[in-house]
Amino acid sequence: MRDVVILGVGMTNFGRFPDTPYYKLGADAILEALGDAGVEWKDIPVVYCANVNNGHCPGEMVEAELGHTGIPVINIQNACASGQTACLMAYQAIASGAYDIVLTLGVEQMPRGPVVGMPPTPSMLMGADSFVGKYAMKMQRAVYEGRYTLDQMAKVSVKNHKNACYNPRSQYKLDLTVQDIHNSRVIAYPLTLYHCCPSSEGAAALVLCSEKVARKYASPPFIKMAGGALRSQTFVRGDPADTHEITMNTAKEAYEKTGISPEDINIVELHDNFTISELEHCEELGLCGEGEGGKLIDEGATEITGRIPVSTSGGLLGKGHPMAATGVAQVCEIVWQMKGQAGQRQIKAIPKVGLSNCNGGDQGMACGVVIIKK
Repeated sequence: MRDVVILGVGMTNFGRFPDTPYYKLGADAILEALGDAGVEWKDIPVVYCANVNNGHCPGEMVEAELGHTGIPVINIQNACASGQTACLMAYQAIASGAYDIVLTLGVEQMPRGPVVGMPPTPSMLMGADSFVGKYAMKMQRAVYEGRYTLDQMAKVSVKNHKNACYNPRSQYKLDLTVQDIHNSRVIAYPLTLYHCCPSSEGAAALVLCSEKVARKYASPPFIKMAGGALRSQTFVRGDPADTHEITMNTAKEAYEKTGISPEDINIVELHDNFTISELEHCEELGLCGEGEGGKLIDEGATEITGRIPVSTSGGLLGKGHPMAATGVAQVCEIVWQMKGQAGQRQIKAIPKVGLSNCNGGDQGMACGVVIIKK
């Protein structure tokens, strides 16, 4: 298997752009990634396009915006894990020798309202089968079991919105307090507005290539995609939509495949779709022991100045969550941090190893973990 270099990255602002079609957002992200890599569009032989909400052949629509070249476009839909899936498929194409250079794109325009990624069913509209209902119950259960407090969950939102204030591409730049989180509009008790990520629009892109190709455009050392893992759900009695086991198993497989351990990780971009998710995923990814996610946020360990910064971009909570673009954007953030190009949110000790994680869907859930190294 060949090494896979991340030669260029690009990303639009995240937000709401009613006058800009998704294929224009996708084209803008691609052009930035190509410019960063020093590569021309005509030199790209294949595109892996992640998209959930924008109908048939979204990647071809983006390709048409840039100019038809006749290349294959592989469209990927795996809910919130779509971006990770596209990254891992592109990684495999380079590592296996199928292609020497590829482009990965995540692009999304989303309907307003709660993140669902699928047409609403009657049970969903009644609140019996919805993400917000599910996560409200997860929060209630965590408090009842004494695993986390509502204050600890609120601190995740405070941290990530603060980080988003330093990110010019983020959707929301809000200076919040724990009390602001508690006092925001109730969505599904105890879940309030600022415990939830927004639904967003935007795009992110990567140019990946072999090291031989990378040397034609740049000089080493290179930032590389070390690998990762993608898994689907297994049956968990009492919780058919469990996120705990799948995230642990996916992370374990990613660590085994790359030879990298949780102790090696210097920066993490994870799936903070709701505040409780960050606390749980920190444990499941091995960043701390089981039951220690609350302690991690209380100690400030996950701050930009902490020992294991989490969601320096602002995360889904602050940066925004254009579903399929999120996983690709997470890789962009890690690359910028490794290049020392993250501006006010730059980690003082330049990270050498980073991890990106997204979970997608409900029953039959997908989970992706991508590891990047310098």
